[in-house]
Amino acid sequence: KLEAQVKAHYAEHSTGAGAGLQADEVQEEYARIKAEVAAKTAKLEGERDTLATQLKADQDALEAAEVAQQSVRTRAESLRQQAEEARVRAVAAEHDAKAARKEALVQAKQRTQAEDALRLHTTERAHIIDEL
Repeated sequence: KLEAQVKAHYAEHSTGAGAGLQADEVQEEYARIKAEVAAKTAKLEGERDTLATQLKADQDALEAAEVAQQSVRTRAESLRQQAEEARVRAVAAEHDAKAARKEALVQAKQRTQAEDALRLHTTERAHIIDEL
């Protein structure tokens, strides 16, 4: 196609005796343009291959980043669940400790009352013995 376009261009501009010389020029111009197109094509194909390689590397990196991101999300969710479970345990332990303190106070009060009653009983008994 390129050769036909070049020949048509030179055919329009060639007249008379110079036509044979111009045919050689057409071949030379065609060869030059063809070489230029081949060089540019090779360069563009090289750039395309480089870009394709970079794209693949970027896609692989993106995939790895997405996997890492999902891993971090999964770990964060696990840590949130563990924190919630720890909070529930802490609240339960606080309630248990409060109940234990309350029970300890009740027992201390009962012990004090029992000691007071024993002292009173001992004192009364001592008075009775003294009176006898």
